[in-house]
Amino acid sequence: FLNTCVGFANYKYFLLTMLYAELGSLYATVTMWTGFELTLLEGPTNSLSLCCVIFAALIFLMLVLILMLFLVLHIFLIKEGLTTLEFREKLGKSFVISPYKLSAYRNFTIVFTENPFLWFLPLQNNHERGGLSFPSTH
Repeated sequence: FLNTCVGFANYKYFLLTMLYAELGSLYATVTMWTGFELTLLEGPTNSLSLCCVIFAALIFLMLVLILMLFLVLHIFLIKEGLTTLEFREKLGKSFVISPYKLSAYRNFTIVFTENPFLWFLPLQNNHERGGLSFPSTH
């Protein structure tokens, strides 16, 4: 269902949302670690609190790992100049280099913006071609 709602116009926002969710989950996991250690070392006041702390720690850890893998995949797709559908079509086949694979920096500027200082801000990317055509190696 994502290929119908994530397109060129909102791909930057999609990636930033994943990045912010990853950073927030990582922050929650790290800050929860001291409470997790105290609960394990000092002994819980009851078994329910131990179960809740372990459950929360595992949920946050899984969320961090899943978001990290998803974010790394999309960073790879940007670097290679591929869409998710193109990547899935090429799985298991001989990998042909995409005609839209420019330098990694150029591919990131196409998705985010020309100014790297604005990459992590949710500001609209004013692409020179409006997202209807893209520079290629051909």
